[in-house]
Amino acid sequence: MIKDYSLDLFNRLEVCQKSAKLRVASTFEKESMTTRYTKAEIRPKAKNRTESSTLYLEFSYYSQDKQRLVRQRKTFRANELDTLEDRLTYLGLFKDALNSLLKDGWTPEKNQEYLKDPEGSPSEILTKKDQLNNLSLSKAIEIGLTEKKKFYSTKKSYGALKSFVSLFERWVNDRFGYNPMLIEVNRQVAVDYLGELKEKGYKASTVNSTLRHLRALFQALVDGEYMAKNPFEKIKTLKEAPVKHKVFTKDQVQEIGQRAQQIAPGYKLFLSLIGYAFLRPVSLHRMKVDWIDTERHLIMVGGKDEKTRKRSAIPIIPQIREALYKHIEHYTDDFYLFGPYMNPSKKPANQWLFGKKFKLIKDDMGLGPEYTMYGLRHTFIGDLYKSINEQTGNHEATLNRLQLITRHGTHAALEKYLREIGAVQPEGFEDLFTLKF
Repeated sequence: MIKDYSLDLFNRLEVCQKSAKLRVASTFEKESMTTRYTKAEIRPKAKNRTESSTLYLEFSYYSQDKQRLVRQRKTFRANELDTLEDRLTYLGLFKDALNSLLKDGWTPEKNQEYLKDPEGSPSEILTKKDQLNNLSLSKAIEIGLTEKKKFYSTKKSYGALKSFVSLFERWVNDRFGYNPMLIEVNRQVAVDYLGELKEKGYKASTVNSTLRHLRALFQALVDGEYMAKNPFEKIKTLKEAPVKHKVFTKDQVQEIGQRAQQIAPGYKLFLSLIGYAFLRPVSLHRMKVDWIDTERHLIMVGGKDEKTRKRSAIPIIPQIREALYKHIEHYTDDFYLFGPYMNPSKKPANQWLFGKKFKLIKDDMGLGPEYTMYGLRHTFIGDLYKSINEQTGNHEATLNRLQLITRHGTHAALEKYLREIGAVQPEGFEDLFTLKF
């Protein structure tokens, strides 16, 4: 691994910035008129330097013990280097790191650790610094993806990262006219890219997903000491308008089922599982045959596939049982339930396939974007709430029974959900007004 040992010092210094700042803040308030430090500079000054000059860094800090400025000098072994140019370059790396810390209130009295000589000889550090400066964006992305791959549990998640990164790399190459060095990709480049996505009309959710994935990749490069700062760090996400999944009428539900059957019986089953089993489309996309327990009539969903992150056993009710068992009849446990042609397959269908099919149905029915596949889940839960409430005649009793079915974590969460989808309405209050307008 190519590592920047000057960055190692910078990172070590950076660790104590926040704590040092907190420790000295109250003292500095009392001594606001006192000079707290002088910046680190390379000495001797330029006019007094020769090729054989011994160089060092010099700075001053305000000593709480001595109540005055104290001068400090440090070479960091710079004079082991043969040429004046190398010594200046080498000390320049540490100068910036020290000034960053001094600005935030650090002093050697608080922590001497950050004035220790770094690991590796000065010549090794300069060599590795040159290698780092010559690291291309494409090579850095390759390194970052290799590192991030270790932390992704599914090919789908890793594939999404690669997709976002690939689009960014293509855009950067077009902007520069060549594949730039990693050090050329700064915050301004990151801001311009995200801004262009927004100008092109991409949804806030898409821009935010792009930001999250690119921030994760470049953070891996920062952690590996391939760069000093993450260009996507501290860029704020856009405010996302919440998606309103409108509920369907009974006639619309029936028509959707008929049209889904015409597309493929497997697609109708997919939508039926959203409605009758309250499963999310993303969970159905991951579902395999071995999730289906035909003896106990249960769908066993792992914690990572449930929104609550808890393992669930979902009843397979008669309305979907026959179609589901027929669907998986001749397939082994390792098959995905829904492949590219809606039948079980070794390879799952593209995650966008189901949404595209649903859009065809919506367009034919003249329904707008507020009608979604997820709206089927809301529709079926709302219908179930009304039926149970008619039986019990008691809202709390209805919630007790419904919570076991819908798998909401708490009563409060279920009640909030029911209000949001319009299933729970306040009792008639129109006769209670005494005002006329």
